[in-house]
This record gives sequence, C-alpha cells and structure tokens, in this order.
Amino acid sequence: MRMDDKRATLATRTFQLAVVVFLSALLVRMFVADSFVVRGNSMAPAVLDGDYVFINKLAYLFDGPERQDVVAVDAPEGPAQKFIKRVIGLPEERVEISGGIVRIKKGRTDHGLILQEPYITTPTPIDTIINLDQSDYFLLGDNRLASTDSRTLGAFARRAIDGKLFLRISPKLIRDWFANK
Repeated sequence: MRMDDKRATLATRTFQLAVVVFLSALLVRMFVADSFVVRGNSMAPAVLDGDYVFINKLAYLFDGPERQDVVAVDAPEGPAQKFIKRVIGLPEERVEISGGIVRIKKGRTDHGLILQEPYITTPTPIDTIINLDQSDYFLLGDNRLASTDSRTLGAFARRAIDGKLFLRISPKLIRDWFANK
C-alpha cells in the first residue's frame, strides 16, 4: 500500500470515528442526560445561581417522580429553558399551604400529612390550595421568597418534567478546592 493510500484510509477512518462520536454524544444528550448552568436562586441553598447541574433523563422511564425529588422541568416559556424545582405534590393529591405549612391530602376530608421540609429556611408566604389531576405535579423552589413555581404557575404536567437532578457542581467549591492545593 502506498503512503497516499494509507493517508486516505487514515483520514476516512478518522472522519468515520468523528461522526460516530458526534452522533453518540447527540443521542446521549437527547435521551439519557442533560446539563446546564442554573440561573437564579430559587432552589437555594440546595442549588445556587451559577451551579452546573446534570439531569438523568431516564430516571422516570418506568416510575414517576417521587415527593422531594429535585427535577428539571420545562419553563412556561418553552422547553428551551429549564427550571429546577422540588416535587411536593403527586398526582391526584390536594396540596394546601397555609401559614407556611405545606399539607398533603388525598381528599377533602383527609386531615393530611404535614410535609417536613428541613431544606428550607423561610416558609412559603403564599397560601395556596390546589387539586392535582392524574398526571400533574406540584413543584416548589426551596427558596420560597425567590421562586416562581406551582404557587403562581399551577401544576406541571408529567410530560414537562425532563428528568431528575443527579449531580451538582458548584464553581465556588471548585475554586476553593484549587485555592487550597
């Protein structure tokens, strides 16, 4: 084999490898995982402005989101923008917020479960009552004073939930870690 033929074969194989890598990355991004930088402090202190988050898109392939899961959800502006919120109410539940206390009920006569929320520092100032349909979820930000969520936007349909947060990288933690090395 001549040197020119070897170069052509190497170039062809390199191009084929680049196409396979690109298509694989595209498929992973579309169907398996997503990542983005968080803008805003609606989930502080769990997730902060500027944090880089990774979302598992396969987390709810067989089961729906569970209470307390932190999820990525399509913003009302469309799927190009994502919100990070915590699942509070599940399908066919009644969520009542009064005096900063979140109560989950199965029906009108049920006294309900008072939700324990050790991750929030300031209780929600907005009283709300909402009945969820069979595919709806009630989502709140942990920073209730700075969050646009189900209290004002209403329930989020299951199809709007893109996946579950599985990794958060804080730029501040990385800077601090390198500064101490």
